[in-house]
Amino acid sequence: MYSDGSKVIVEKELRSCENFWDQFQAAKRKAESDIVLHFRISTSGKIDLNNCHPFPADKGFWLMHNGILPVDVPKKSKINDTQIFIRDYLSELPLDNDYVRITLGRLIGGYNKIAIMAPNGNVYYINKERGRMFEDMWFSNLDWNATKRGHFLYSECYE
Repeated sequence: MYSDGSKVIVEKELRSCENFWDQFQAAKRKAESDIVLHFRISTSGKIDLNNCHPFPADKGFWLMHNGILPVDVPKKSKINDTQIFIRDYLSELPLDNDYVRITLGRLIGGYNKIAIMAPNGNVYYINKERGRMFEDMWFSNLDWNATKRGHFLYSECYE
């Protein structure tokens, strides 16, 4: 996800490294903000584009999450924990408010990390200190560097 300065632009890709890479290169040319990426492993919900991050939160904000949120996900749910969390907890909260984000950090626990992008491109992190810097990028974890967990390896996109 990235912002054009007035709204968040979202591109999703599930299976093709080439399509992902093309979308990423196009985003780098168009973005008026940081670009925030999410590579998902399935912890709940159906594996499809509807369950790929990011998800709309409220008032043009979009959200990505890493971890397993403390919410009840019904067996065979078509939506994942992040969407349930947004629906049940984040509706109409001012996500650009420091106190709201601090409270959310306490609610979700230290293992979970969230990135929120505002329409103007500001990015807010919850539990950012639990992530890792790698070169000039922030990662919610470095698991991608050690194992093939998704549909393609991050390193397969580089030639």
